[in-house]
Amino acid sequence: MADFLLSASGRKNFETLAEAVRKGGTAVAQGDNTKPNDELWVAFARCMAPLTTGSAGFVAELAGAAEGKPCSVLDIAAGHGMFGITIAKENPNAEIVALDWTPVLQVARENAEAA
Repeated sequence: MADFLLSASGRKNFETLAEAVRKGGTAVAQGDNTKPNDELWVAFARCMAPLTTGSAGFVAELAGAAEGKPCSVLDIAAGHGMFGITIAKENPNAEIVALDWTPVLQVARENAEAA
């Protein structure tokens, strides 16, 4: 988790917090955290997956995954993929489509294979 939270990109948002509050928005240049294939999001996907286990279970419960009804789930900005993976584990009839940048999807794929 430290790789993500302590990265230069991650710290920049906190280092400019007072300026952002005064300005009423972000003080970071538009797009600084949204560069395609940025390794920052690979680090995020790798380190945040364990923290989302509880919330992913809650989302799966809210979605009625345990009912086992056929459904399609579109996981936009899938990151680690844990939300879709948890639904798929609880509902073998669910079709999960994960969208993210290619290097980040590789992390989700690794997590799915490990599940």
